[in-house]
Amino acid sequence: MQPHENNYGIKISKCGACKGMWFPDGSAGVKSALPVAKDIDTGVNAGLDEMKNINCPECSGSMIDMVDSKQHHIRFESCGKGCGVFLDAGELVDLSEFTLIERVKQMIGR
Repeated sequence: MQPHENNYGIKISKCGACKGMWFPDGSAGVKSALPVAKDIDTGVNAGLDEMKNINCPECSGSMIDMVDSKQHHIRFESCGKGCGVFLDAGELVDLSEFTLIERVKQMIGR
Protein backbone atom coordinates (compact mmCIF):
# COMPACT_ATOMS: atom_id res chain seq x y z
CA MET A 1 0.00 0.00 0.00
CA GLN A 2 1.27 3.41 -0.97
CA PRO A 3 -0.25 6.74 0.11
CA HIS A 4 -2.30 8.17 -2.74
CA GLU A 5 -1.90 11.91 -3.16
CA ASN A 6 -5.06 13.72 -4.19
CA ASN A 7 -6.32 17.30 -4.31
CA TYR A 8 -9.27 16.61 -2.02
CA GLY A 9 -7.57 16.05 1.33
CA ILE A 10 -8.88 12.48 1.54
CA LYS A 11 -6.58 9.96 3.22
CA ILE A 12 -6.18 6.97 0.90
CA SER A 13 -3.55 4.34 0.23
CA LYS A 14 -3.62 2.31 -2.97
CA CYS A 15 -2.39 -1.20 -3.66
CA GLY A 16 0.07 -1.13 -6.55
CA ALA A 17 -0.97 -4.61 -7.69
CA CYS A 18 -4.78 -4.61 -7.57
CA LYS A 19 -5.45 -0.82 -7.38
CA GLY A 20 -7.71 -1.40 -4.36
CA MET A 21 -7.99 1.47 -1.88
CA TRP A 22 -7.45 1.62 1.88
CA PHE A 23 -9.35 4.31 3.79
CA PRO A 24 -7.80 4.74 7.26
CA ASP A 25 -10.73 7.00 8.20
CA GLY A 26 -13.13 4.12 7.56
CA SER A 27 -16.62 4.74 6.27
CA ALA A 28 -16.26 8.50 6.89
CA GLY A 29 -13.34 8.53 4.45
CA VAL A 30 -15.31 6.53 1.90
CA LYS A 31 -18.28 8.90 2.24
CA SER A 32 -16.09 11.96 1.73
CA ALA A 33 -14.62 10.38 -1.43
CA LEU A 34 -17.95 9.59 -3.12
CA PRO A 35 -18.38 12.98 -4.86
CA VAL A 36 -14.94 12.63 -6.48
CA ALA A 37 -14.98 8.85 -6.95
CA LYS A 38 -14.17 8.94 -10.67
CA ASP A 39 -11.06 11.04 -10.01
CA ILE A 40 -9.77 8.82 -7.21
CA ASP A 41 -10.87 5.29 -8.14
CA THR A 42 -9.03 4.78 -11.41
CA GLY A 43 -8.67 1.00 -11.25
CA VAL A 44 -10.82 -1.56 -13.00
CA ASN A 45 -12.87 -3.98 -10.91
CA ALA A 46 -10.85 -7.17 -11.00
CA GLY A 47 -13.52 -9.31 -9.35
CA LEU A 48 -11.48 -9.83 -6.18
CA ASP A 49 -14.52 -10.13 -3.86
CA GLU A 50 -13.88 -13.86 -3.62
CA MET A 51 -10.60 -13.40 -1.73
CA LYS A 52 -10.93 -14.49 1.90
CA ASN A 53 -8.84 -14.20 5.06
CA ILE A 54 -7.44 -10.79 4.25
CA ASN A 55 -5.40 -9.10 6.97
CA CYS A 56 -5.52 -5.42 7.85
CA PRO A 57 -2.65 -3.51 6.21
CA GLU A 58 -2.16 -1.47 9.41
CA CYS A 59 -2.48 -3.91 12.33
CA SER A 60 -2.35 -7.30 10.51
CA GLY A 61 -5.59 -8.24 12.30
CA SER A 62 -8.56 -9.93 10.69
CA MET A 63 -10.72 -8.05 8.24
CA ILE A 64 -14.50 -8.41 8.38
CA ASP A 65 -16.45 -8.99 5.16
CA MET A 66 -19.11 -6.29 4.84
CA VAL A 67 -22.01 -5.55 2.48
CA ASP A 68 -23.16 -2.03 1.65
CA SER A 69 -26.53 -1.28 3.26
CA LYS A 70 -27.97 0.33 0.10
CA GLN A 71 -26.25 -1.61 -2.68
CA HIS A 72 -26.09 -5.21 -1.54
CA HIS A 73 -23.94 -6.30 -4.49
CA ILE A 74 -21.03 -4.20 -3.17
CA ARG A 75 -18.83 -6.12 -0.76
CA PHE A 76 -15.86 -4.62 1.06
CA GLU A 77 -13.59 -5.34 4.00
CA SER A 78 -13.38 -3.52 7.33
CA CYS A 79 -10.71 -3.93 10.01
CA GLY A 80 -12.08 -5.69 13.08
CA LYS A 81 -10.11 -3.26 15.26
CA GLY A 82 -11.34 -0.15 13.44
CA CYS A 83 -8.14 0.71 11.54
CA GLY A 84 -9.96 1.35 8.26
CA VAL A 85 -11.90 0.08 5.25
CA PHE A 86 -10.64 -1.56 2.03
CA LEU A 87 -12.48 -1.22 -1.29
CA ASP A 88 -11.54 -3.18 -4.39
CA ALA A 89 -10.81 -1.19 -7.55
CA GLY A 90 -14.04 0.09 -9.07
CA GLU A 91 -16.11 -0.23 -5.89
CA LEU A 92 -15.91 3.45 -4.93
CA VAL A 93 -17.25 4.45 -8.35
CA ASP A 94 -19.97 1.79 -8.03
CA LEU A 95 -20.92 3.14 -4.59
CA SER A 96 -21.21 6.65 -6.02
CA GLU A 97 -23.71 5.51 -8.69
CA PHE A 98 -26.96 4.05 -7.38
CA THR A 99 -28.82 3.48 -10.64
CA LEU A 100 -32.53 2.96 -11.16
CA ILE A 101 -31.92 -0.67 -12.16
CA GLU A 102 -29.96 -1.25 -8.92
CA ARG A 103 -32.80 0.33 -6.92
CA VAL A 104 -35.41 -1.93 -8.56
CA LYS A 105 -33.28 -5.05 -7.99
CA GLN A 106 -32.88 -4.01 -4.37
CA MET A 107 -36.65 -3.63 -3.92
CA ILE A 108 -37.44 -7.06 -5.38
CA GLY A 109 -34.66 -8.74 -3.46
CA ARG A 110 -32.20 -9.66 -6.21
